[in-house]
Amino acid sequence: MIGIQVGAYTDRSGTTDTTSQIIMTAENYKIRAGWFIQNTSDTVMYINFTSAASAAGTSIQLGAGQSMSSGSFCTQERISLFCAVSGKKFVAKEFHQS
Repeated sequence: MIGIQVGAYTDRSGTTDTTSQIIMTAENYKIRAGWFIQNTSDTVMYINFTSAASAAGTSIQLGAGQSMSSGSFCTQERISLFCAVSGKKFVAKEFHQS
């Protein structure tokens, strides 16, 4: 079959603290084939690639209930998440090809 990738998702879901946290480490061997992040809380979160996520600067804002995925381009960089309130839940999945 054309276009089907075989692999497995690794669950990177969790809860926030009040510092930027790494939810997916950088991939040295280019094995990450996709990722998905959803803010399941009622509070804004921020994600960033390579450097720490923050409410200021170049981080991507992820509003309450919003999600973002790798789409057709999948970065191998570190992915970090920040929320100003601790204990807020997020869903994060990382896909690796077999």
